[in-house]
Amino acid sequence: MATTERGASPGPGGQDAAPAQDFIPVVDLSVEGAHGARHDPSARKALARRIDRAFTESGFMVVVGHGVPQETVAAMAAVTGTFFRQPTDVKAEVAADLKEQVIRGFGSRGNDMVEAFTMNRLGEPDAARALPPGADPRLATPNKWPSLTGFRAAYLAYYAAMEVLSAELMTLFALALNLEAEWFGPSFALHATDLTANYYPPQLSVPDAGVGRKRAHTDWGVLTVLYQDASPGGLEVFHRATGAWVPVPAVPGSFVVNVGDLMARWTNDRWVSTIHRVVNPPREHRDKDRCSVAFFYQPAPDAMISCLPGCSDDLSPARYPPIRSDDYLTTKRRRAYIQVALETSKGHRKQC
Repeated sequence: MATTERGASPGPGGQDAAPAQDFIPVVDLSVEGAHGARHDPSARKALARRIDRAFTESGFMVVVGHGVPQETVAAMAAVTGTFFRQPTDVKAEVAADLKEQVIRGFGSRGNDMVEAFTMNRLGEPDAARALPPGADPRLATPNKWPSLTGFRAAYLAYYAAMEVLSAELMTLFALALNLEAEWFGPSFALHATDLTANYYPPQLSVPDAGVGRKRAHTDWGVLTVLYQDASPGGLEVFHRATGAWVPVPAVPGSFVVNVGDLMARWTNDRWVSTIHRVVNPPREHRDKDRCSVAFFYQPAPDAMISCLPGCSDDLSPARYPPIRSDDYLTTKRRRAYIQVALETSKGHRKQC
């Protein structure tokens, strides 16, 4: 689990949404020509300025021209749909242990009308060797792979593509923050990133009042790269200035990119970690399911997170003390575990 849940009414999809306009910009990483921005310094600086503006205002953008092969995405999406559309007892063969604070495998999320599957590079054989001294040993909890043909291979290929894209995005982040291009590189050399697939089943009955596909929340970490299909009932972002919910554009071949709580902390709140949710589909589309897959790019467990150069001054001093990434995320996981335990004990959250 890589989100912080917040109690806000999910509302019907689109009813209170404001026009997206420039609040959630569509950013072309290639500019002109295949990956042109990756080699043209002036184009990279222009991209960096757009990124800084997006993350200062909404914390979200939609990226195209990202260079991830469509066949890699399609293979992942195909096995994801096949896996989740199996009977629950089949999926439960790789059930995550919800008593653990580190989730690997399949689980359902109770009040949220979503099922999930999570894996992490640190759950692969021998990956525990990458853990630095003092890291939470539970980060090396083994992945639980379904026996579905091609599933593990498709996920590992997609994960590798997300690593490349996320590293490139962090380079652009550095430029946007007036840092050296490779400034973030050492912090992510041994990253601890969850890849979580979300499945929103068809809603064959009317949901209880106030219950949506996924409740309003912010992400915990630095960077989220989200694949989403085009099914109705999608992602919305809260617009603080207007109090409205803004639907995220569903652009074919794109990824949604947003910053989380840890990146907001790293930038001394120059960049915002914004509340978002997944809404119920219109009733005429209640028989359609939905899939999304989130890559929660997290620093190495021993990376020290302290106010970035240029993000504080005499008028705006650093708001947060330095903290190890692992210590920060362990605290987040513990709080989420307590919330799961409370909801389960009260009958508000079911376990798979």
